[in-house]
Amino acid sequence: MKVADIKNREELNAAVKLWNERHSNFILRQELIQQNILSPYSKLNVKLKGLYLRGKLEGFAVCKWLSEPVTDYTSCKEGWLSLFTAPLKKQGKLWQSLRDFLAGRGVSLIRYGGDPQNFFPGLPVEFMEERHFWQQTGFTEDDRVYDLRRIYPENFREDEFLTSYRLDKFEQEVWVERCSEENRTLLLKFLQQEFPGRWYYEAENISRRPGGLLDYWLLKKKTRKEENGSQVENGSGTVLGFARTNRCDGLYQGPNLNWSGDSGLPFAGLGPLGLASRARGRGLSLPFIAEILQKLLRQGYREITIDWTDLVDYYGKLGFEVCEEYLTLSSEL
Repeated sequence: MKVADIKNREELNAAVKLWNERHSNFILRQELIQQNILSPYSKLNVKLKGLYLRGKLEGFAVCKWLSEPVTDYTSCKEGWLSLFTAPLKKQGKLWQSLRDFLAGRGVSLIRYGGDPQNFFPGLPVEFMEERHFWQQTGFTEDDRVYDLRRIYPENFREDEFLTSYRLDKFEQEVWVERCSEENRTLLLKFLQQEFPGRWYYEAENISRRPGGLLDYWLLKKKTRKEENGSQVENGSGTVLGFARTNRCDGLYQGPNLNWSGDSGLPFAGLGPLGLASRARGRGLSLPFIAEILQKLLRQGYREITIDWTDLVDYYGKLGFEVCEEYLTLSSEL
């Protein structure tokens, strides 16, 4: 039995097939493999390891680490276990190889899931045998997080959202605007100021890809500015918040789409999203979300997923229910 790098497409296809046979509830689609493993974000390194017994692939793993720190997010001392599968009695061999490899690159803390371009935010609770293994190897369980989902019937009334959650109830005019090439700088400036860590890092990478900006949304309000001694309306508005959606037919597939599509209906995902510090506590978030959901429904997307959250009751106000549960795990090397 040996552990060796996966170096070519044939070996990677065999690894994906092995995973899909063992984890039929979490099928790895080829477009996700291409995006999340073979086309990493800037500063992000990816290693694929295979576990072989007499030349036959018995397990494989994907780990990630940064070559440069990302400001307000994480340092090069943190790494991630993105995917891992091996027979129960052979998990230790594969894990030890990964542990030694990451330690040799300066990683001192490793997390299960939650990596940039992640497949999982943590260990799925279904992986009970694997959970026992990680406990034995010294991983600690931190929090539980969830994927939430709502499937809308064809006869769903799109104006249901606006009955309870209306943006036009606010004194100053507020509206939702799809991001475009022209306001990429505006989006990144807002994120750098309000959410300078992971969300800025993601947007800086995603927005450089074809179609990457089209699934970002801005929440804006009208403002006035001084011009020739008079107050005039600022047509571009001021950004109060942002959100990202992902669509099954979009060019970039965010993690809220990883395990979607079981309904057979067109599907989309929502998140992350956030409001500027000055806009919080005013009741804007749910109307902002409702406005985006209405736009997705009008485009024909009927299955909507919100991933990696612990705000179950909050999103429950919009009819979302838990569909997946995860344990966040970490270990010092």
